[in-house]
Amino acid sequence: MCTSLADYPMGADRQVVALINGEIESCGGLNEAALSTGECYKYDLGSNSWTRTLDLTEPRQSSASSVIGNIEWFITGGEDDISTTEIRVDGISLPGPMLPNAGMRRGCQVTLNETHVFLADSEDKTTFTLNWGDKTWSYQVIVLGHNIAMRVYCYVIKFAYSYLFYIRIH
Repeated sequence: MCTSLADYPMGADRQVVALINGEIESCGGLNEAALSTGECYKYDLGSNSWTRTLDLTEPRQSSASSVIGNIEWFITGGEDDISTTEIRVDGISLPGPMLPNAGMRRGCQVTLNETHVFLADSEDKTTFTLNWGDKTWSYQVIVLGHNIAMRVYCYVIKFAYSYLFYIRIH
């Protein structure tokens, strides 16, 4: 039997959402006043409700994110030329490594494996990988001329890794 999901607690747009340890968490975005927000909420399937959790370290919207090891949520950049990142563990945000390019936004981020994250900026078409162990960035040379091509490329990577993960666990 299908039921309606509870309304999101605020009128938000451009937030990041992740499934972490089987729980849905949503952070940031634009609020009702069209301002960037750092508010975070966790969805509880059992009670069909959203609960406010600790905020991001700074307001951000149009960010990219990925989950590493099913427990760490890595959130990067955003509009307003934000060059910071943050790592959320158990609902707490901690500062992460600075981005290699200031203001990477509207990008795509993919966890490649337990040690590397791929990040593509659809605005200036730059791509990087992050070594999760030592938190260092490496520039990747990928020639894509249009931001739609960049997004398609990134979603192909996401699909491929999701499929490989599915095959590995089944």
